[in-house]
Amino acid sequence: MRRGALRAQADLVGLDNRIKGVESLRRKLTDLLTQDPTLTVDEAAGHVYDVLRFTVVAVPERYMAAHDDVLSGLDAQGVELVEDGNRWAGPRYRGINARLQVGARRFEVQFHTPESYAAAKATRGLYEEFRLASTPPQRRAELAASIEEVFARVPVPPGAVP
Repeated sequence: MRRGALRAQADLVGLDNRIKGVESLRRKLTDLLTQDPTLTVDEAAGHVYDVLRFTVVAVPERYMAAHDDVLSGLDAQGVELVEDGNRWAGPRYRGINARLQVGARRFEVQFHTPESYAAAKATRGLYEEFRLASTPPQRRAELAASIEEVFARVPVPPGAVP
């Protein structure tokens, strides 16, 4: 990932947070099982890609090229792109979260600009509360509005909206 980011003229950041904590994973699996009670634990685990996650930050002018360069470098190493989740058009979180797989190993690469990365960090606590199943609907709406307000100020990099 370091070499890929370097080749893409981007920064690999947040490496201290690249491995999801046990409590966060437990909460995510619980949420998945609550949303779809027909899933087994193994099936729910099959939907989780961010136990290992990397964050690539590129300046807006290089953002899409960096995205493409990193993913093509991973593809050349036999890594399969499962989903390229472009959320730049959305009202809250803005960025691209790519879900990848090599063999049975899954991981995620988040692509940000400096501004979207700062917004993601600034709203992290709000998002943690928002996604809890125990958060009441009115509070969830308040949190969504606060998150949206922060991300609304993030400029969209050229070519990022499909």
